[in-house]
Amino acid sequence: MPGQSTATASSPVSEPVGLGGWLILPTIGLMAAPLFGLGHLSLLMVKEPLPKLHANLLNAGLLAYAVTSIALPVGLLILMFMKKRNFPRLYVVWALFNIVFVVLHLLAATFLFRATSLLDEILSGLWRGVGLYGIDIPYMRNSRRVRNTFIS
Repeated sequence: MPGQSTATASSPVSEPVGLGGWLILPTIGLMAAPLFGLGHLSLLMVKEPLPKLHANLLNAGLLAYAVTSIALPVGLLILMFMKKRNFPRLYVVWALFNIVFVVLHLLAATFLFRATSLLDEILSGLWRGVGLYGIDIPYMRNSRRVRNTFIS
């Protein structure tokens, strides 16, 4: 009959699989991360001379920021498009590290550089990260689509 489903009791409903559904949102985030990282990196460049300790700490922080916000998202995208089994786990590790990195940035800006003018921006970045990854991490750990695409 028209309008009736052709599925019967003997044919199972297919499970979600592939890079679709809600998995598109982390994909978009990973694609945007290097672009935002490059933009933020250009804003973080300091033009005035700094004491040697501050300059060394700033350079180490900039290198860590470049790795976590530019290089790692590109690597995660490669793993995701290759549908590698370890992608969900590495994505969760990257997401947790990003939250820790924002906290370290907050501490460094406050205590080492006395940059209280950055506190609002850093705190908003922290809340944004906790909110975003508070959704993404459980999704990567519990989603049937993620399990069917990368694990099974």
